[in-house]
Amino acid sequence: MDNSVNIELSSKILCMSKICYLSLLLVKVLDKQHIIKERKQEYVGREKAVLLKLGQHDHPFFVRLYATFQDPTRLCILLSV
Repeated sequence: MDNSVNIELSSKILCMSKICYLSLLLVKVLDKQHIIKERKQEYVGREKAVLLKLGQHDHPFFVRLYATFQDPTRLCILLSV
């Protein structure tokens, strides 16, 4: 079973569980070439800023930005649900 969701053909969200804390983590994987081709660098930066701002509030309906990382071809955003 594939636990992934494609969004706008530019990113993929993977679902995984963090066993030690019994919480759910989502990994949003974005293709750097697609972001540059579609000129969406500003939107990706804005998304990160909004997630950081929302993470300051302890609310059950807000996801929390857990971490970001990248490799030469992808950007990854790790979200805690």
